[in-house]
Amino acid sequence: MKSPGRLLAPITLEQMQSFSAPMLSRNPILHYVFAQTDLAEERGLGLKSMKQRAEQAGLPLPIYSWEDPYLVLMLYRSSESATRTIKPETLESLNDDERAGWQQISKLETITKSSYAQATGFDDRKAQRHLKHFVDLRLLRRLGSGKATTYEVIR
Repeated sequence: MKSPGRLLAPITLEQMQSFSAPMLSRNPILHYVFAQTDLAEERGLGLKSMKQRAEQAGLPLPIYSWEDPYLVLMLYRSSESATRTIKPETLESLNDDERAGWQQISKLETITKSSYAQATGFDDRKAQRHLKHFVDLRLLRRLGSGKATTYEVIR
């Protein structure tokens, strides 16, 4: 879905991508009228409900991006579709197990090596190799070190 126009300050694309953007209406008077006639949902529920419904359905989390002059929202209909949105050259560098692993990761915001290994059934060494490859491909961002290491999905 494409929406014309930039985000309203102080909202950032990073906040949209992490589903933590504050509620700010572009036209509060119009929203008030729609809310009074039950044509708009309660203010502040959109991002939260979109994330929760994707999680409940076992789908990859939606992704926001900016393609001037549009704010773009990518919604997924299946786990497999998460691999179809990866750049072709990046996708070609993933083996079948990594593609299956990415389908699991795309449903989350962060993951640890142990939770990745548990979700995929891979041993710790294979899980670590996959996560390192995802970081090298800039699909994940490594946070922390040692046992406290988590990996954040780059959206």
